[in-house]
Amino acid sequence: MLKRRPNIAVVGSINVDLVMVTSRIPEIGETVIGTDFRQLFGGKGANQAISAARLGGNVSFIGCIGDDDYGLRAKKVLMDEGIQVEGIQMTQKAPTGTAQITRWNNENSIIVNPGANAELTTEWVLENRNIIESADIVLTQLEIPKEVVQTVVDIAYSNQIPVILNPAPAQYLSDELLKKVTYLTPNESELNVLADSADSTIEAKFNLIRRKGVRTLIVTQGSKGVTFNIGSDLHYKEAVTVEALDSTGAGDSFNGAFAVAISQKSSINEAVAYAVKASGISVTRLGAQDGMPYQHELV
Repeated sequence: MLKRRPNIAVVGSINVDLVMVTSRIPEIGETVIGTDFRQLFGGKGANQAISAARLGGNVSFIGCIGDDDYGLRAKKVLMDEGIQVEGIQMTQKAPTGTAQITRWNNENSIIVNPGANAELTTEWVLENRNIIESADIVLTQLEIPKEVVQTVVDIAYSNQIPVILNPAPAQYLSDELLKKVTYLTPNESELNVLADSADSTIEAKFNLIRRKGVRTLIVTQGSKGVTFNIGSDLHYKEAVTVEALDSTGAGDSFNGAFAVAISQKSSINEAVAYAVKASGISVTRLGAQDGMPYQHELV
């Protein structure tokens, strides 16, 4: 890896995860006793920003928090990681995004309130477009309004800045958006939504999506590894064999690491391998953000 710190603009979500652990999920109208409770900070945008920052990226963040204690604390978490937060908007229209997570017997159920994430505006992004225009690469996701994502991609595309779009949560994306994306990084279920098919082969799905104009499609497949294209050729990278404790932040770790590596002029092969190694480390630890590895761990 080269020594220069790449400038990485991350535009995305900031959440607070309220995690309750119990022996079983309650029936309707029933109260059960929890065995543990954790308050963690998350959101795909924040997670990916921390991943990139810990691996040497000079990260600037654009997002939206509520005018509340959760928002201030989530912002401080990013600041403590060395992330530039001037692009974070504060709104009084909604509280900071939250996720209520109930875990039992290695299963979980989640209720997400997007909150302030849904209040991020194109106007705010345009006011802070210098963050995007000064970046070596832009990383964004779909936990913010789609029109904001389109604006981010348009700004980057017009300035010939590569864009990584992590299309999560899965939803339909227009050809107008996809043709301006440099690297598209879905998991398998997100790939099925993008291709509008769960039955066709992965090769057929790759061909379908690449015909929409996406230059490089990188599909993360959990313990099965990663499939990606270089030009018209498909390539495969095995996952790292580890004893996984928590896979919550694996995809976010992958995206942050890939952003750092590819913006340091690594080849696609090298960048995918680096990202696979990073995500492999992240799943051996509890907590999405706590599990993100540091640069020295990947040497």
